[in-house]
Amino acid sequence: MSDFSTPVRKLAAIVFTDIVGFTKLTADDQSKASSLLKQQRDLLRPIVESFHGSWIKEIGDGLLLIFDTVTDAVNCSIKIQEETKS
Repeated sequence: MSDFSTPVRKLAAIVFTDIVGFTKLTADDQSKASSLLKQQRDLLRPIVESFHGSWIKEIGDGLLLIFDTVTDAVNCSIKIQEETKS
């Protein structure tokens, strides 16, 4: 069992994602919003993993991600932008 009483300090790069217009979409079409959210999660999880990121938390339509290096965080963010704009 892990000992969570001892804090561990480390450098990390944090990324937060958000779906623009998701609140309005949810109000207009709950079913479509839920489908979009599932598609987003399915698309992003392997991208995050390929850049050695950890999927920390889902916050509504947002994601909290952590990376050991800034390079991985930035490259992952670029890839997410490329994939979600296409």
